[in-house]
Amino acid sequence: MRKKFLNSFFMFTKLNLRNPFFLGALLITFLYVIILIYYCYNHVISNPGNILQLSSFLIQGLMLFFLLLGYFSVKYESEPSIKDILGTILKARKVKIFSNFCFVIFLNIVLCLTSILCFSVVYKLTHISTLAFYINSSLFIIIYWFFPFLISSFIGLIIGIWLENRKISFTILIFIWFLISPTNIYILKTFFENFGFSHFPYILQLGVDNPNLPYNTLKGYELSYNRLAKCTWWLGTVLSVLFMSLVIKQKTIFHRAIYLFLSLILIVASLLCIPFVAQENGQDKRVNSILYNTNIYSKYNNRLPKYGFLYEIKRYETTIQTDKKALFQTNIFLKNIQEKKKLIFILSHDFKVTEVLNKNKNKIPYVQKGDIIELHISDTKIPQGEIRFTYSGEGSPFTPTDKAGLYLPFYFSWLPSNTKHLPYQIDHNSVNSLPMQNLNEIDYQLTYKSKSPIYTNLKAVGDDQYSLKTESGVTLISGELKSKTIDGFNIIYPFTDERMMEYMPNYLTTLNKTFHEIENVLDIQDIELPNTILFSPVLEMNDITFSSYMWLHNSHLIVKLDPYGDRSDTDLLMYENLVPYHLISAVTWKAKGLVLKDSNMSIYFNSVFGDYINKRLGKKPSSESKFWISQIQTDLKDSNSKKIFKQVSSITQSKDNKLVEGFFKEWYTSLENRGSWKELSDLLVKYKGE
Repeated sequence: MRKKFLNSFFMFTKLNLRNPFFLGALLITFLYVIILIYYCYNHVISNPGNILQLSSFLIQGLMLFFLLLGYFSVKYESEPSIKDILGTILKARKVKIFSNFCFVIFLNIVLCLTSILCFSVVYKLTHISTLAFYINSSLFIIIYWFFPFLISSFIGLIIGIWLENRKISFTILIFIWFLISPTNIYILKTFFENFGFSHFPYILQLGVDNPNLPYNTLKGYELSYNRLAKCTWWLGTVLSVLFMSLVIKQKTIFHRAIYLFLSLILIVASLLCIPFVAQENGQDKRVNSILYNTNIYSKYNNRLPKYGFLYEIKRYETTIQTDKKALFQTNIFLKNIQEKKKLIFILSHDFKVTEVLNKNKNKIPYVQKGDIIELHISDTKIPQGEIRFTYSGEGSPFTPTDKAGLYLPFYFSWLPSNTKHLPYQIDHNSVNSLPMQNLNEIDYQLTYKSKSPIYTNLKAVGDDQYSLKTESGVTLISGELKSKTIDGFNIIYPFTDERMMEYMPNYLTTLNKTFHEIENVLDIQDIELPNTILFSPVLEMNDITFSSYMWLHNSHLIVKLDPYGDRSDTDLLMYENLVPYHLISAVTWKAKGLVLKDSNMSIYFNSVFGDYINKRLGKKPSSESKFWISQIQTDLKDSNSKKIFKQVSSITQSKDNKLVEGFFKEWYTSLENRGSWKELSDLLVKYKGE
């Protein structure tokens, strides 16, 4: 038996090596891989993660290749040209099919292992040194390459067992390939949406959910349990069909019973996986989140209750657990409670509150509506001012909160607070974040365990425990991040952005100069540029204004990057020109937790003052500032605004630096006091002497 197996295996191998289709497919595959490697090494693909993330066309082609190989592992013996050769292995049809299919599996393993080795060499050449990235890349190839190719092979094998007519077989194989291959997802989604089954294509599809969506530099590859469940479901389904086929084909009752038993086990296993198979596509989540947020803030914006905020927060004790979503248990200790009937807390609507208790574990009645939680305390005592909130949520594409990536910055409303405004507002048809940090001194106690690297401004006080008394809130970030010390700054950045570090010294020089220019011109006191710079890949498609990009805490500066950006080594040179525009709001009103009354006014100030700072640094004005100035002029649409813009331009272009800086200082003071366009007009009269 062993000799027949080996003879058949090597015979099938030789026949394939002489097959032009087989050799051509392998050649195209390796050329495709070599091109990907070349593009990455020569910076055409700047993010190494995109070598695999954008490999859907390769996956699609190889799925067809393995479908046909699985089919021919059964049908090769019936080929007239090779029937006589395989006929020399007598009375061994089952052994020949089994050995042929083992060759298909062997080829799949060799292809995947070779690719892992080649890509690992490229990652090393592009200075990726983090072991976790190498491990995740290997897991990606196993989940998105090996399993789809294996499943395709089994499907081809089943078709080969049942169908004799080659034309019908090929037609069915091509149809199945069309249904399960990744790049056809958009056609299938549009078709099934007409029948109300928009998620059905994602159940069928093997491969990356969105072939055009690049690598996520915070969360990395999609390697969730859902993915493994889908592979298990598919594998169990095709194997159960294969064993049922063998039940029908077998003649002895004993063998039929064995295959039937195996088939039933696989069917049960596949059914158990179904609840985990269907999941919302990442791109759909992003779009739906924006639409939902837009609806929330169009409906509830500026509708906070007038009463319920008269209390102070003394301490937070928070425990966080993450899996598919984050689970929070937060004890809040209050003092100076002046409210008698209700307490109002602000918590992002991304989180669902499930329970509110007092210290004695008695339930406190509450109502959660959008970002507002209203506690009814008239009939409930709050011993020692202690309240326990239990809440959970997947977060959103703006602030992911799951096992793969956790982004809980200090300015985000992830801890219940008494801040008297909502976390977001509608601005220029987009949803923009507002500063939610509590500026009172509060004692924070945090417990969180993660396999990914963690950054928090709190101090480690034990295993997975952190603590600090601070006036600016808490940041907790976990994901595919690493740190490096450059010119005295602790730089935290994504694994795959290693190439950017070459130009980081220039960027830090510009950042430092810009900070001091803003500080001197506006006469800002008690704010320093921290030594920790956190490049967070969480910028979303609706983060369009200058104020979206940077957030200043007294211990760290957050610089938001596009999580799907294919950043090259020279991208920091481009970002340098935008530093003033991004840093102004971070250093000024956002650092003070202010919400400015007129967003057009703040954007206009940011644009004009940013142009001036760039001029002081010897840089050209940004084209984005010109766009926003033009946009605001269009929004205002009155003759007086044209006069204001002309006068502002005249003053800021003056060669008298003392005059210009005095104007900017007074303009900023007016902004802090929620100044209007009328006040700006009066200020212009003062400086123009009209």
